[in-house]
Amino acid sequence: MVVSLVLSSCNQDDSQSALLREEIKALEDRQTQAQGELSRLKLQMNTITKEKDVLKEQNIKLEADLDAAGKALENLEKEFTSYRSQYKLSIRERAPGMSIGNFVADGKTFMNVKVRQVTEDMIAFLHDAGTDKVRWESLPQNLQDMFAYEKPGQSRYVTRFASISAAPKNATSARAMFDSKVAAQRKQIAEMSAEVQMVRREIAETNRVSYDAKNRKMDALDLERGRNALSARLIQLEAELRIEETKLRYLMRDAPKVVR
Repeated sequence: MVVSLVLSSCNQDDSQSALLREEIKALEDRQTQAQGELSRLKLQMNTITKEKDVLKEQNIKLEADLDAAGKALENLEKEFTSYRSQYKLSIRERAPGMSIGNFVADGKTFMNVKVRQVTEDMIAFLHDAGTDKVRWESLPQNLQDMFAYEKPGQSRYVTRFASISAAPKNATSARAMFDSKVAAQRKQIAEMSAEVQMVRREIAETNRVSYDAKNRKMDALDLERGRNALSARLIQLEAELRIEETKLRYLMRDAPKVVR
């Protein structure tokens, strides 16, 4: 009887020990899994930190590049403004007596036009039918460009980039406004790019016609003047296009601020 009790007690102890060993093993397995997960999370965190540092460096470089572009743009604006002013004075001083060919203005066709006088408001000239004068805004675009005419209040350059990124408080309207600004800016750049290509084609065609005229020993002076006017227009358009492209880069730089 005593032996049976002792054996029974030993069996119970063995069963409890086995259960404890299983629980310990289960706990050790969970600890191993937890340590593996912790190591994975630490590795992921280190990767994210490195990526964040790279993005930070790229953002700093972008800021520096945009600031440099802004300064270069200001210099370009000053240089082009100076060039345009000098060109305007020069072409208008040389205008009296200049032959500018034929053109249509205010519904009238003027043939063999020769400039008599230019003012800030209009151009006076001789033509086959007598004398006349036309306001600058009524002239064809190529003649407006040739004599460096600008509409009153017209601004060739808008360099106040800070106003581009002004965002409303509401996040939804901010996103809509940002998308609208980007679309409008890209549309303007596309239109200006198309105009640049058109002027380049006109210059190429003028060069071809001028070359043919010289080969035939014909007077190509008017053609050369027209080509010079187109070249001045091309310089102006290309400068304005670079400005609009820089404005778009500034706008896109502030996109995260608008979306938040």
